[in-house]
Amino acid sequence: MKKIQPKELKNRIDSKDKFVLLDVRESRE
Repeated sequence: MKKIQPKELKNRIDSKDKFVLLDVRESRE
């Protein structure tokens, strides 16, 4: 199993949060 670098992991989490925020925004409209 490939070891994930902390920076890469943080980037994944950040992009995931952005997607979630987008989903919430779209569902409100």
